[in-house]
Amino acid sequence: MIAARRTYADAVVNLFRPNAVPFHFTDVQGHVETPIAGGVRLSATAYNGVDALTRQGDEDLAGAWGNRVIGATLSKTFARGVLGRVVGADSLALAQRVSTTRYDIHTDIPLWRSARRTASPMCGPAAR
Repeated sequence: MIAARRTYADAVVNLFRPNAVPFHFTDVQGHVETPIAGGVRLSATAYNGVDALTRQGDEDLAGAWGNRVIGATLSKTFARGVLGRVVGADSLALAQRVSTTRYDIHTDIPLWRSARRTASPMCGPAAR
């Protein structure tokens, strides 16, 4: 199964008022599960999400942040009678999971331009 989405509020609003909504996000998620030998099941999940900011004008700003996840699970369910009597249940599931995640942020914020405009001529780059 694969699912994806993107916000389009920015695109619609910006048709009528440019740069009014400088933000959108996208994400994609996938999941697959399959049986393997001996009644063991393998499942895998992946996710990628990105939020983006782009503002144009006197001070152009741009940035993106998001996260990625990938993981896998091996599992086996034991039917009643195998281990159920010991724990008082009708079945018992054992699972082993492994996953990794990564968070990213990328920015382009022109702070040096603002600082240069407000800096004193005696302490700016021209004074050197």
